[in-house]
Order: sequence, then structure tokens, then C-alpha cells
Amino acid sequence: MDIFIWNNVTDTSRPWIYIDLAFDKGKTLLDHGAVFSEFGTRRRRSYHTQDLVMKGLIRADKEKSPDGSGKLTGTSNVHFAHRYIFRLPLL
Repeated sequence: MDIFIWNNVTDTSRPWIYIDLAFDKGKTLLDHGAVFSEFGTRRRRSYHTQDLVMKGLIRADKEKSPDGSGKLTGTSNVHFAHRYIFRLPLL
């Protein structure tokens, strides 16, 4: 399922708004038990925007409710996966 959370953002003078939007959406998903990964942000926006979104989602993953069973599993961007140390589970 593809969830668009920043399509309506047109104010490029405040790029940090992407962090806040990603954090809020990520926190909601995580607290409701969603397991998800980030993908497609760079294709729709830019490298910088994807970096901001990743920061917001990672912060949400770290600050999720103790009873939140959701998990941020990674990103489709290999560079960010390495940068933010996402590891594939061993089967």
C-alpha cells in the first residue's frame, strides 16, 4: 500500500515540515501496529526530501508507544538503507 503524506506540501521555504509530517504519519502507523518501509519519495520529490522524510520516520520508530507493535523496516534507497543502518533479517 502506497501512502502519500506530503503531496499537498507546496511550501518549499520550510523543508523541515516534511520531517514533522513523516513523524506524525509514522507515529500513527507504528502505534497501530503497521509494519512498513519508505519507498518512492525520491522519485516523487528529491534526495533532500527523502532524507528529511527518513529522519522523521526513524524518529517516530524510536519514539513509538511501548505497546506499539509496528516497525519501520527500511527504505527502497540503498544509500539511505546503508546510511541509516537498516539490516535485512537473516532467513
